[in-house]
Amino acid sequence: MKKLLFIVVLNMSYILTFSQISNGDVSFELRYPKPVGDNFLSNYTGIIDAGIDYSANNSKKFTIGATFNSSFLNGEFPFADVKLLILSPKFKLQYKINLKNSAIVSNVALGYSNFKFFETYNFTDVNANPIGPSTAIKNENGISLKASSKIVFNYSKRWSWFIQLSYEFTRLAKPMAAMDVSYNRNVHLIYPGVGITFRFKK
Repeated sequence: MKKLLFIVVLNMSYILTFSQISNGDVSFELRYPKPVGDNFLSNYTGIIDAGIDYSANNSKKFTIGATFNSSFLNGEFPFADVKLLILSPKFKLQYKINLKNSAIVSNVALGYSNFKFFETYNFTDVNANPIGPSTAIKNENGISLKASSKIVFNYSKRWSWFIQLSYEFTRLAKPMAAMDVSYNRNVHLIYPGVGITFRFKK
């Protein structure tokens, strides 16, 4: 997984460097992460997701590009508070339908997700008196697939804005300390959001 992450980040860096001389666009987005389905994230509440999205060529209906998102969620359990950070770089294939001064843009993306859990345990003694918190950091990794659609307004302008809805599926690597079942490995999230897009060339 570490080797895969290195390859993804290396290729994303190449694409983003190429963007400085390419006809394309870059988007900045804010989304709300919402866990769905029957998996261990059902006990978590989304806080916010922030991302950057680059399209290498904006002159054709089909384009390629790269995305990077950071999602923050919070989990509350009887004996612990858990903060979750998800980092996810991906490559994407995008298709757009041009309308009058707007566009519908859909894409699929494949990449990698790192789930970093910051766990704080509130222990008590036999008399239920608190004896101080204990913290731990855990990591899970997996292959991630995204499908999304957005409506872009003022599409013919250098600056535009959009609303979007995304679905992401992550298949985590086989867990070391948990049962190897779909509940612990198959993660589903939806992301409603908004964003802005800047075009390098009109």
